[in-house]
Amino acid sequence: MAASTNWKEFVLSQIQRRNHKQTYPFTSLIQTNNRLQEIAASLQSKNVHLQVEVEKLKEETLTSHPRGDGQVGSTHQVEQKLFKVQEELTELLKKRGENAQQIIDLNALLQDKEKEIQHKDSMISDMRDNNLALKQSKRSLEMAIAELEATNQMLKDEHQALQMAFTALEEKYRKTQEDNSELIARWMEQKAKDADRMNAENADFIKIMEIIRLTNTTILLVEIANSYTPHYTFLTMIKQTKKCLHAQNSISFNFVLYYRVLLCSNAMLLKLFSVTDLKELFTLRNPDVKFYFDGFVPAVCVAASVPSRAQVIFEAHEGEVYAVQWNAMGNSFSTGGADRKIKIWEYHNAACECRGTLVGSNAGITSLDYSQDDTMVVGASNDFASRIWTVNDQRLRHTLTGHSGKVMSAKFLSEGKVISGSHDRTLKVWDLHSKSCVKTIFAGSSCNDLVTLYGSSIISGHFDKRIRFWDIRSQTDTSINEIILQGRLTSLCLAPDKTQLLCCARDDCLKIIDLRMNQVSCTLTADGFKVGCDWSRAVFSPDVEYAAAGSGDGHVYVWNINKVKVEKVLKEHSHSVIACSWNPTGTSIVSCEKGKKVVLWSDY
Repeated sequence: MAASTNWKEFVLSQIQRRNHKQTYPFTSLIQTNNRLQEIAASLQSKNVHLQVEVEKLKEETLTSHPRGDGQVGSTHQVEQKLFKVQEELTELLKKRGENAQQIIDLNALLQDKEKEIQHKDSMISDMRDNNLALKQSKRSLEMAIAELEATNQMLKDEHQALQMAFTALEEKYRKTQEDNSELIARWMEQKAKDADRMNAENADFIKIMEIIRLTNTTILLVEIANSYTPHYTFLTMIKQTKKCLHAQNSISFNFVLYYRVLLCSNAMLLKLFSVTDLKELFTLRNPDVKFYFDGFVPAVCVAASVPSRAQVIFEAHEGEVYAVQWNAMGNSFSTGGADRKIKIWEYHNAACECRGTLVGSNAGITSLDYSQDDTMVVGASNDFASRIWTVNDQRLRHTLTGHSGKVMSAKFLSEGKVISGSHDRTLKVWDLHSKSCVKTIFAGSSCNDLVTLYGSSIISGHFDKRIRFWDIRSQTDTSINEIILQGRLTSLCLAPDKTQLLCCARDDCLKIIDLRMNQVSCTLTADGFKVGCDWSRAVFSPDVEYAAAGSGDGHVYVWNINKVKVEKVLKEHSHSVIACSWNPTGTSIVSCEKGKKVVLWSDY
């Protein structure tokens, strides 16, 4: 109610103010006009009275009779009076004309003033419209200013957050530099200890050889080992021999050789002799030597050769063949294809025979890897899972599920552990004993391939053109190092000595990274070479003298790394070559294509 009264009073006061503003300039004019109107009215009434008197006088004159001189004088007075009255009437008429003229002038002036008022009213209306437009513009500008102030505040907050992040990164960088310096110091210290230990072992080796020479004891194993095997392997054997000498206090002793690849045994002997020949040789030449062999002997490459012809061409699967991999012994290889199967092939008498089929996957196989002792094989699949089979009985042992995208690569990390990289931008570490995922690393980009380094270190290649280095012992998901290339990564291959990394990218070139210098040491390209897909695999030769990769034109290109040029182009495929694998002996290559075909290249 109070609000209603207030607005009424406000409107009334505005109307009164407007009335006063518009009537004030004409107040004197109106008052003058009113006085003139009153004067005119009084004069008009006087004029009427005088006319009435004149008429009366005329009537009296006409009705009266002449009566001598006295009457003449009276008539003369009347005439004089009549003349005065006429003069007064004339004067009044003159004044009436003047007043009428003044009224006309005032009416004209009034009309001019009314026109001026109308013009000012129109100007006031225009000004009001302009005022409203200016108020609206003011409001829009105020809103724009408010938005700009909010944006400015947001930018200030972001700048402050970035400044804090930059400060944190600077602190992290400083700590990383300190850790790096500490690690270098520890590494140099460890190297010095290793050198001292090697010198001590060499001294022990010389002493043991002197003891053997003085005691006239001949051991064929030591003679062969001294020629073909690294010192650190046979120093262990010599120490065992020394322990036997001290234990028996006698010149004759039994020397026991337990031949396993995990202990870095002399595979070169098996390159020169068969297992049966070694047994007979050791038994005939030295009856005191006992020989134990557990069946697993890794292949050893003295010098790799580039094959020039296709030895075997066959259809391995019912659809596209995505992956191929030799085992460590070099006597068989596996292939995986779009038909959801893994097949094990053995090369014998210039032919490839299928020795088994591993089933259980629900989609195509994208990558293959053998365990260190060749007893198991792991296959990554497009059904978001990885699976592990045992080779001897061809049984499915483990199914590793947990990824939300295609698993592009899976590798054995260490004894009892597997690492997998997926299209869902994560890496997962699996424990085969508990059959569960023990660590998930968010890499930030789709992982197309990965390799394992020293059991706890991982190198992964990604869709965003980055190579990332990981330590699974770390509690964070942050990579310890990154290298950026010009194309998205399709495959990684680690040299046997773990000092070089071969990278295949979609910019149609291979790059070799020196892991000691953390930089690209060599780039391999060729006219016509084109990477055919996002999971195209390139490989080193076992002696790291050559590199091989399949091309989208159906050829296999082999480069000489030292000369940085193409050594040979192998032409037999009719479709894009996806993957190839070099035999650990260095004598043959197996390649597969998007068709059903697999080609074994060899000159032997």
